[in-house]
This record gives sequence, structure tokens and C-alpha cells, in this order.
Amino acid sequence: MNFIHCYPLFKKPCVRYEGKYTQIMRIVNKKEFYKLPQGTLFAKYEPIIFDGLYIKYQNMYDHENKPIDYVFESLLGNVDCESSGHFADILLEAEEKGTSFKLDFDCGERDGLYESEELFAIYEKEDIVEFIRKLNFCKSILEQE
Repeated sequence: MNFIHCYPLFKKPCVRYEGKYTQIMRIVNKKEFYKLPQGTLFAKYEPIIFDGLYIKYQNMYDHENKPIDYVFESLLGNVDCESSGHFADILLEAEEKGTSFKLDFDCGERDGLYESEELFAIYEKEDIVEFIRKLNFCKSILEQE
């Protein structure tokens, strides 16, 4: 797989793979992140470090109608629980006894960090298609059991 710049075709980096050009993940600052639509799949990003997997929901605005925060949902580690104590109990039991526990995939929260220099790794359509392909592979293995 060779990484190339596909200007002016895509106006951003892409990959040529098996004769096709595909856009690849991009890194954006907070100002650009606020412009992205609800449903954007992203990771928080520091140089060479990806943190988490999230879905962006709505922005939150100040009294001058400028975005200052956002609501998101994490796709990793959302234990279905009633409190932080219950969260700890569930995970400690899972560690000690190997028990399964339910996840909550409808658990939004606001960022609340107000870090203006924050960066985000944005997953493109092709990335999401590949995620789904990999998850379907995992699902097919489980269905064979």
C-alpha cells in the first residue's frame, strides 16, 4: 500500500490500493471539529496517540452562539450500571469470576474540558465500512458457536 497525495483529485491525502484511490483518516483541530455533523466517528488525538472511539452528537453554544463544547458517546467501556460504585462492583466481579456484563451503547455525555488546542482523528466513510466489515467477521465467528 503506497501513501500518496491525490491533489487535486481529493484535496486531501489518500491511498492507492489495488488500483483504487481511497481517502484516509484525517486529523482536525477543534474549530474544524465543531463544523462536523452529528454522527461523525472520531478518536481524540495527540501526536501519534489515538484515544477512544466516539460518536459526535450536537455542539453546545455560548451566549454569542459560538460552539464551546460538544456531546458525544463512547463506543468503548460503557458498562451498563446505576452508579460509579456499581460500575466498580461489576468490573471487579468480572475480573475475579470471569462473568459477562452488559454494555450501554446509548450513554451520551458532554466533553466539558474546553481545551481549545485539542485535536481529533476523524474516521472517513471507507474507514467505517472497514470497521463494519471487521465487526461482521467477528459476528460470523460467534454465530458458528
